[in-house]
Parts: sequence; C-alpha cells; structure tokens
Amino acid sequence: MGDPLERLNKGIDFEIFREILEQHLTKQAKGKGGRRAYDYVLMFKILILQRYYNLSDDQVEYQIGDYSQVLGELLDTSKDKGEDLYGDSAYGGEKQLEIIKEKQMNNKVGEQGYKNSPLTDQQKESNKEKSKTRTRVEHVFGFMEMSMNGMYLYAIGIKRIEAIVGLMNLTWNMFRRLQIA
Repeated sequence: MGDPLERLNKGIDFEIFREILEQHLTKQAKGKGGRRAYDYVLMFKILILQRYYNLSDDQVEYQIGDYSQVLGELLDTSKDKGEDLYGDSAYGGEKQLEIIKEKQMNNKVGEQGYKNSPLTDQQKESNKEKSKTRTRVEHVFGFMEMSMNGMYLYAIGIKRIEAIVGLMNLTWNMFRRLQIA
C-alpha cells in the first residue's frame, strides 16, 4: 500500500548521513564509565518520521511503543548489534522482545508485572537500574514542558531557533545547579 516507512528504507541510504551526524553530534567523554550514546542514524530516522507525520515527542514515543513493527524497521543489526536499547515497561511485550533479540541488542527495557504475576524483587531492582539512564533525559524534558510552559518555539529562522534552544538548555542547567547545590 505504499507504506512511507518501507519506501524510505528502500529508497534512502540513511548511512550517508552517519558521518555528518557523528561529526556534529559526538561529544567527548569526560571520563570513564557511562553508557554509549544512542545510534545517531536510528535517532535521525525517528526524527524524519516525526516530521513526516507531524508528531509531538510524546506521540512519537507512544507510536514506537504501540506499533512494535516500526521498532524492527528502525533497528539495523549491522549497526545496532550489541547496543543497549532502553525503554520503560510500555516498550515490553513479546513482539518487541523478539525484535530486540533478533537485532542482537542488549535489552534494557523495563519488565512489567501482570495480574496474578507481580514483579519479583529482583525484577524491581533491575527496573530501577534501567530507569536511571532514562530518567536523566526525562527530567530535562519534563522541566522544559512543565516549568518553562512547553517546548513550542515561536520564531522564524534556524538561527533564532538554535538560540532559543540554547537558552532553554542553559536555563535547565542553571536550575539543575541550584537543585544540586
């Protein structure tokens, strides 16, 4: 039926974007430890689909979790093999877990309890560890959504948008410093 995702994957070699994405987005590690960054090409694909369907960040997150065949299309065994895939328990389920295994990724998706089958203490502890990574990112966006009255940008031109986003990030960092102090 001409699914746009299938057409994009067949017609566009997304790997041509890898070099420029990594060149402009790679950050130098400040020390040992920490997890590896998400694959830039995977995130780029998600952003393209977000713009194509004009979805908010929340809608994209919902769609990825709700419609497991998209996950399989976004992941590439040759590039994503061995990478950690994080998500809350909403990203679980048989279909998603099969895809993660098929793509040979490290499953860092939170486990979900079911009626008459609650999570064990070990599963709860595992979920707690997994959520530490996700939470750091969610707090930033939560702050911007709630405290800064959303993330709608009212400006014309990429330079103005970049300046606004830079100021939003600076504002977050200032408030985060106050919170830590």
